Amino acid sequence: MLWSIYIPKQKIKNDLFNIFIKSEMGDVTMAQQKANTKKKSASKKKTSANKKVTVNKQLTAIILFASAILWFCIALIDAEGTWGVLRTFMFGIFGFCNFIVPVLLLVVAIFLAFEKNDKAFNSKIIQISIVISIICGIIHIAQCNSDATFAEAIKDAYNKFYIDGSMLGGGVYGALIGGLILLITGGNKLAAMILLLVGLFVFVMVVTGLT
Repeated sequence: MLWSIYIPKQKIKNDLFNIFIKSEMGDVTMAQQKANTKKKSASKKKTSANKKVTVNKQLTAIILFASAILWFCIALIDAEGTWGVLRTFMFGIFGFCNFIVPVLLLVVAIFLAFEKNDKAFNSKIIQISIVISIICGIIHIAQCNSDATFAEAIKDAYNKFYIDGSMLGGGVYGALIGGLILLITGGNKLAAMILLLVGLFVFVMVVTGLT
């Protein structure tokens, strides 16, 4: 009699144990499914964000490319009206570098279109900006009046195209860069030129990846 009662109790325990195990396994499965769903959702969001970044980069590259072409055309073609005013202002600021800036903008546009690393792109922009600055400084030092003060040199650099019509100056930007280097070298043009040429060599090597 006791044996007959014990067996059902044992079965009940086994059944309860099995139910518990199945319940736990079901909870684990549900948790895994939820985790997988979250991962898929996060992956989709990341993919969507990457697509948006790619589209933005391509749009920026197109704008830079178009700006470079327009910049070069304004520098090359002499005209009147708003075009002429803009051309005079650009040569007053950048001088001969008006022919160099659009080329470097094209390089930036191409690099942006194919570079996936944002940090590398930002670094390249800074490097190219430094190269432009150094070239403007070199042009200014090569033809500036060493007896002129810093303020006079800036004024003369702007008027070089505005009054004389010369495209060979470094512009206001070149006068700022070159003038600061001349201040460092105590007005010695040769020493200033050496510093800028060394800097140009270094940054050209970095930009082109030849280091």
